[in-house]
Amino acid sequence: ISSAVRGTPSGQRSWHWYMSLKKVTIRPAIKGDLEAFGQSGDGRTMRAYTMVKDGEPIGIAGVLHTDMLQAFSILTEEAEGMPIMIMKLARKTVKIFESYDSPLYALASKKYERSENLLRHLGFEYVEETDYGSLYRWLT
Repeated sequence: ISSAVRGTPSGQRSWHWYMSLKKVTIRPAIKGDLEAFGQSGDGRTMRAYTMVKDGEPIGIAGVLHTDMLQAFSILTEEAEGMPIMIMKLARKTVKIFESYDSPLYALASKKYERSENLLRHLGFEYVEETDYGSLYRWLT
């Protein structure tokens, strides 16, 4: 009997959950990906990767080109439940970060308690607290 029929022990994922990850891909972001998350980007350019499931964006991460280079990520609730794919997206995004000669900045969202841990794990250093969250800097 498969674990999907028997149920899975606490803390383990089912075979079906792992198979659902095969439907998720990561590709370079294209025009319109930010809009899929309700963000305009205000006409600025970016370098980013998009996590896609069944042809629909469920996550995006990269660098938005503003006066200050801004590292960003946006994940849907569905994507938040896919830690393996989040780390794959993060690894690809770090390669983008490494290509810049200028410092990058990122805000750790107050809505997501794990965002600060992820930023530190990726190599960002804490700068200061702001009204919008904790400010971090990627040093080249």
